[in-house]
Amino acid sequence: MDAYHSDQKVPLLIHSSEFTDLQNQLADLRNRNSRAASRKRRLFRSLLFLLCTGLLLRWFFMGRGHERWDRHSYGSSLDADLDKILQDQPSQTGLHIGHCATWPSEANLHPPGDEHKYSIYNTFKFPLNPSTFTFLAQYESKKRAVVIPGSLIIEQSADGDDDTVTVDVVTRFSDYALLQHVDLCEISKDEGGVGVGFFSHAWLEKPRKHKEHVRFDVTVRLPASSSPLLIESLETELPLFSLSLGDLANVNFKSLSLKNALLPINVLSVFAEKGVVKSSVGAIEGHFTTSSSLSLVTSLAPIKVSIELVGDLEGGDARDGPAKEYTILAATALGKVNVNFTDSPVNSRLLLKANSTLSSVDVQLHSAYEGRFFLETSLSRPDVVVREVEDPSGQGRKRHIDSIRAIKGNKIDGDVSWSEAGKERGDVQISSAWAPVTLVL
Repeated sequence: MDAYHSDQKVPLLIHSSEFTDLQNQLADLRNRNSRAASRKRRLFRSLLFLLCTGLLLRWFFMGRGHERWDRHSYGSSLDADLDKILQDQPSQTGLHIGHCATWPSEANLHPPGDEHKYSIYNTFKFPLNPSTFTFLAQYESKKRAVVIPGSLIIEQSADGDDDTVTVDVVTRFSDYALLQHVDLCEISKDEGGVGVGFFSHAWLEKPRKHKEHVRFDVTVRLPASSSPLLIESLETELPLFSLSLGDLANVNFKSLSLKNALLPINVLSVFAEKGVVKSSVGAIEGHFTTSSSLSLVTSLAPIKVSIELVGDLEGGDARDGPAKEYTILAATALGKVNVNFTDSPVNSRLLLKANSTLSSVDVQLHSAYEGRFFLETSLSRPDVVVREVEDPSGQGRKRHIDSIRAIKGNKIDGDVSWSEAGKERGDVQISSAWAPVTLVL
């Protein structure tokens, strides 16, 4: 039988160059798939860590029978929670206790169904000078102490010409026996400050029950003034009080310190040369004006504020103020941070840090800002939004955003200026470990 012959040869092997190209393509494909899988694994681990961390923090701070420290519920785990809340209670050195309220044998009786059966009204009056005021709550013993929650409202009178600060206190309770374990007193300090103190003594007879608390609702009325009212200092150390400031735009605090633990701090409008607002788990919200520094710190709640930077203690037009330096901090762990700068002097220097661990951070700078900015997050690319704005100095200058540099995809570095000298003037740092961050220029 004749064999089959053909002039065309069947290729049994690919040419070496073609084989090498194919190997390279397959290797690239495997590398891309490996990198994609690696990114997915990292993202999954990050999300899992975020979820576990959030649940752990929520359980730690809000679980375990955690109570809402308002007038509606006080549960059986108050001893443990109170220990935790008051562990950082500062010692008040140089504090002197003056006149204390005398509890009457009869009090105002509330209608059936009211959580607090009784109420007692007291009023304290202090001269405007010396203009240093303190409001604090202290526990003689953290174990089995009568809980003293409440509220503090600060407002300015609409009329009147006296130089007197009035403090109205409503004491609410359901059992007269509790009053022997609390005191409401005038206080003073070595450096000249005056104010009101709320004191809880040891309750040694038995563990606390549901309604074993005495609530204080406090209203501080500052005198009316045709010109800005100057207050040297006002401070609060009220762990279980909500804090509310009304429209105090006509009051200038040289130093303002608002501190509590579990409830919100709300500010309609306030001016402070130097301000500190701190809560353990309460939200911070409102409008702040400062001529120097402002610190806003909480842990498990959001911060939502607008900030006006001015050039002098009396406020005035920020654009006419002298060159100033401002230091601003807004920090929380679980809550969102939203900061909006509504005004700022030209040629001023702003040093800002705004950060959250598990939630987003949004900052809008005033158009007068000049200097560096740095954004960082883990799970997404930071965003920088550039607006069309006019020269705040009125000179018709053109704003320059010379560089927005992405670093490893989750960091942005850049600078903005109206002049060459402005590039290094300010420094803004915005970060979140696990959520988006946005800067509006």
